This record gives sequence, structure tokens and C-alpha cells, in this order.
Amino acid sequence: MTRAFAGLALLLASTCLAEEAVDVSGLVSRLGSADAVERCNAAKELEKLGPKAAEAMPALVKALGDSNEGVRRAALHAIADVSGDDPGTAAELMTSSDPERRRQAVAILGMMRSASRKALPALVKALDDPEARVRVAAAQAVVGIGLPAVPSILDAFRTSRNGAGNLYVAIRQSCNPVFVRPFVDALVAEEESDIRPQVSSALLQLLAAAREEIVREMASNDPARRQAVARLLGTRPDLSARHVMTVFQDVPALRPAILDSMERLRVPAAEAVGPLLAGLGEGDAALRARVIELVGAMDPGRAEVQSAVDAGLADADAGVRAAAAFAGVKHDPDRGRAVPRAVRGLADADRGVRLATLRAMAPHLAGDRMLLPRDFAAHLLPGMEAALRGTDPEGRHIAAGALARLRPLERSSLPILMQAAAKDPDAAVRAAAAFALPGAPPGNARGEALDILLDACAEKHPDVRAAACTALATWAPAGTEVARIGERLFEAGNATFRAAAARALGNAAAADAEKARLALKEAAGDDDGEVRGAVAEAMKRLGR
Repeated sequence: MTRAFAGLALLLASTCLAEEAVDVSGLVSRLGSADAVERCNAAKELEKLGPKAAEAMPALVKALGDSNEGVRRAALHAIADVSGDDPGTAAELMTSSDPERRRQAVAILGMMRSASRKALPALVKALDDPEARVRVAAAQAVVGIGLPAVPSILDAFRTSRNGAGNLYVAIRQSCNPVFVRPFVDALVAEEESDIRPQVSSALLQLLAAAREEIVREMASNDPARRQAVARLLGTRPDLSARHVMTVFQDVPALRPAILDSMERLRVPAAEAVGPLLAGLGEGDAALRARVIELVGAMDPGRAEVQSAVDAGLADADAGVRAAAAFAGVKHDPDRGRAVPRAVRGLADADRGVRLATLRAMAPHLAGDRMLLPRDFAAHLLPGMEAALRGTDPEGRHIAAGALARLRPLERSSLPILMQAAAKDPDAAVRAAAAFALPGAPPGNARGEALDILLDACAEKHPDVRAAACTALATWAPAGTEVARIGERLFEAGNATFRAAAARALGNAAAADAEKARLALKEAAGDDDGEVRGAVAEAMKRLGR
């Protein structure tokens, strides 16, 4: 009985083997069918057989050129499974002169996980293939291998001319968090410093899918690692603000790096101000200054921010005081707070603090707006006048512009402005001071201010000349000033100067209107159209 059963088993086994052999042969025949569906199904059946269908490999390779896309795709998958761990067939296809064959070979290797590791050098080489479709497929295959491919990816960043861009796309599509740690390792490794930009870009591709893994790296015991990741996070505004600000609050060592990235993070003030204020307890003055600068711009009306600004104005470090003065004057809409801060900043012993205060005042001087109501201006005059006498050209320029917004000018400011308009070595300061002179108050000095303004209208420097002519056009002459302007109207060789003088005569008071009209009549035939137009406009304003 036993022998009978044994014989039956052998018979069945041999029958199965024969059937299997017949099946492979039959499937190969079906690959040549005229019916595309039949060819596709045959390739799928061969895929299921795996390495047992090795004899079908030539037919499957031939099917890669099938006219039907479904058949070609099925043949790709079949070759990958039939090859097992042997990348030989795909490697041969990679040497083909046909770019489509090379692309298919790379795709096959990408499906053969274990075998593709053996073919990594060939895949990396394919990152620089002349055909873009081959390069894209190679990048997908390399990234698909996962962690074992990291050294090859880093090598490709260093050596491949075209591979980095395709690798970035493949890394993003992979959504594979296993790359985070080795990429951060490479980001901070001294020997990999030449590829840090590429590694950073690769990590950025993973932010959407591996955000938590990247944020966790910020808690590393290695400060270089924390710093690298913090800077990286700052390049993506869509990163969770809550995560970043929690890290800022809990990990003081990361604060400088996160502050450097705050503008790019675009964290809402409601989420940022509270955690940022924790940085004011740091011994690093530069960090305190940066915190005050940021929170002062984010939420100037918030009580904690007001306290921080006022504390910053009393800080022993000039950089912190400068940041506090700038934030407290530029951003705070409450004049009752801004004025004392500006006065304090302009009186500071440090030139940088004074200049920061002036810079903070400058944006408030746009158009015809004054920085502050006149009753507050008296508090600021000493500081602005001192700045105009100072050695810093930017400070003198801003101070001249600030004083020009006060109409009429303070008598104490006029001599300084006239001196600046006539003799300052910096053209921008001369221009700003000349622009202020029409605001001169009545008195003997007003005539002197007009003479300086008229001289500035003939200046060689175009910016000074332009500012002075613009200012002259707003002058309201009275008495002997009409004659002075009339004389220059005919003497001036510059048409813009003559037009400005004509417009100024049109501003003459009623008592001097006849004198102004007489001067304008003589200029009515000027060779320049702009001057004639200005004369006509002025005559109209004078009532004739």
C-alpha cells in the first residue's frame, strides 16, 4: 500500500511539473497573440509565477516594445518578479541605445527592491542620462530603495549634474520619514559641508509628510543639530507655528536660530508674542534686542509688549535700547507713549540709539503728515536740532526732513537749517534742508532764507536743485521778496528754476500782487513752454 501511494505521489508531481512547463510555454505563446488583452493577461500570469518563469524572459523583454501600453506595463512588472534577485536582465537593458528601453530598465530595478541595491551605482549613473524620462525614473528608483540608498543619494548631490532636482521630487513623492535622521546627520557633518544646501532642500521636500520627525530633531542633545534644523524650519511658513513657538519657549538654546527665521515663519502675533517674550530673560543682548524688535512690530498695543519696550529703553546695552526706541516710536500708535520714547532716544548718549530713533520717526513724515501735533513738537526739537548739527549724514538728513514738517518753522531751527542748506557736505542733507526753508517764520532771517533757497535752485547737484525748485514754488513772497524772486526769474539759466520762480510770484499776497504781475508779464514770452505755463498759472492766481 505504501509503495502504491508513493508511486502515485511521484506520478502527480511529474504531471504538475509537466503542466507547469506547459503553462510557461503556453503563456509565452499567448504573449504573441493578436489580442492585446490576451497578451496583457499572459504577462500578468507570468508575473505570478516569478522566477519559475525564467524561460519567458526573452519574450517578456520583447513585450516591452509592444504597441499597447497596458502590455508594456504588465511586461515591466513581470520581468521584475521573474528576475528575482538577479538584476542581470535590467542591467543589460540599461546599456541600450534606446532611451525608452533604458527608462524601462530603471523602472524594473525600482521594483526589484533587494536587487536594485546591487544596481545602485548604475542607477546613480542614470541620474545623468541624456534623456529626462530616464533621469526621472532613476531618481524614483534610487529613492524607492529607502535608507540603504542614502549614501548614494548624498554622493549624487555631490557629483551629479542633473540628479538633484529629480531626487528632490522623488523624495517629496516618497513621503518617507526614514530619510530625516540621516539627512540631518549629513546636514551637520563637517565632512558633508559642501552639500548642505542640497541636503537642506531634500529635507524640505519631506516637511509635509515628516513634520513631526523634523521637529523632534530640534530636541536633540547636539546643539549643532538643533541649530541646523531650526534654520531649516524657518524656510517654510506653513510649518505649525505652535510647534515652533513651543520649542522656542522650552529650548533656550534654539532661540537665536528661531529668531533668525521668524520673518520667514510668519507666525501669527497671537501665537508668537507670549513665547517670544520669554527670550527677554536671556543674557544675550542681541537676542533681547531682536525679541523687542519683533514683538514691537507684531502687537505694539499689547500691555506686555509696552512693558518690554520700556524696559528695553533702560537696558544697559545700547543695541537693546536702539531696538526699543525704534519699536516704541515707529510702531506704537499712541503718541502719549511714542513722544517720551522719542525724546529719550534722541537724548541717548549712544549715537546708534539716536539714529535708530530718527529712523523710527522718518516713516511718519510721508506726504504732508507731521510726526506729532505741534504741542508735542517742542519736546522733540532739541534732539532733532542736535541731530542736524551732528556728524552722521543719515541722522542730519532725517532730522532736516522732520523739521521741515513743522510749519512755520521754529525760530531756533531756522539758522541750523539755513546752514545745512548752504554748506552741508552731504547733498541729501542740503536738499532736505532747502525743502524746509519755505516754512521760515516772519522776520529778518526770512529774507536770508530766501536767498539761500534761490542759490540752492542754481546748485550743480540735481537732487538739491530739484528739491529747492520744488520748495521755491511754494514760497509766499511779501515785500522785497517779490523783487528778489523777479530778478532771479530773468537771471536763471535753468528753465525749471524760472518756472518755480514764476509759481512763487503767483503766491504773492494781495498787497504785492501788482509787483508780481509786472515781473510775470516780462516772462510771458519765455522760450520754454514750462515757464510760459507757470507764468499763465501764476497770473490766473493773481487775478489777471
